[in-house]
Amino acid sequence: MVKLYVGEPGSGKTKLMIGEANASAETAKGEVVFIDVVDKQNARLDRRVRLIYTTEFEIDTLRSIYGLLCGIISANRDVEQIYVDGLEKMAIDLKPDLDEFLSLIHKFAEKNDVDVILSASIEDPELLSITEKYK
Repeated sequence: MVKLYVGEPGSGKTKLMIGEANASAETAKGEVVFIDVVDKQNARLDRRVRLIYTTEFEIDTLRSIYGLLCGIISANRDVEQIYVDGLEKMAIDLKPDLDEFLSLIHKFAEKNDVDVILSASIEDPELLSITEKYK
């Protein structure tokens, strides 16, 4: 499953995702992973949630985010859920590749039996229309 939370900055996407990740950590048989640009969520996440900071890996495109997800799964097949907070902060430009990226993530999630929950602050109407089927 792929789910995408889209909204204005400060609309509560991160708080919602942290709540979901923490709840999942209590019942998950496998791993729950939370990916963010900075480490400010460390204190708010359950200790059982694995936190990854993208600044450690020079992530700057949607393709590199996809590569990171593939690396996580290849290293640990027990991952049940992956939360990716703030796509627009990780990728320099969402516009040219967002549709392809979401399609890749959908195939990735199905193939690996993992839930991928993403968030992004997007205002561009063209990009918003791409995200509709993942809300």
